[in-house]
Amino acid sequence: SSGINAEYGEFPSYCVSTLSKMKLLSCLLTVMLTAPALLSELKILSTPDGEEHPAPCALTCSGVSRHDETGEGRWRQLSWFERTHKHVDTAECGFLAEPLVTVTMGGLPDCPPVMVWAVSHDEFVALTVGTASPDHVIGEKCDVYWVATGYNC
Repeated sequence: SSGINAEYGEFPSYCVSTLSKMKLLSCLLTVMLTAPALLSELKILSTPDGEEHPAPCALTCSGVSRHDETGEGRWRQLSWFERTHKHVDTAECGFLAEPLVTVTMGGLPDCPPVMVWAVSHDEFVALTVGTASPDHVIGEKCDVYWVATGYNC
């Protein structure tokens, strides 16, 4: 016979070949799209609050806080130090508790180093290390690049 007998009749053999190829392609595409998610694993060994959460709740969130931001995200002078700081909003990450935060500064060659200060579940403060004014870090186009790792459930 030239096809497969089905409930509604006979399929021509060229349809069987095309259907088989489409099913195979569909299976391969599914494996290719899901394999990276199944193989990648984020493991958090410890957290600032010492709490343990289920592994599937682990989350990495990252961003750039730009030198030219205004409002709460702007560079400001600390009144009791000759350092500059800025608040970085991480609320969209959805952390339930204080995440682990790593920062670095990028911009023109004279950007000062930066450190993490005052972390909460929805923001942290980036603080320059050493003397730096807001005008200096803005003029040098110093952006804060950050990565936060924590739990969202």
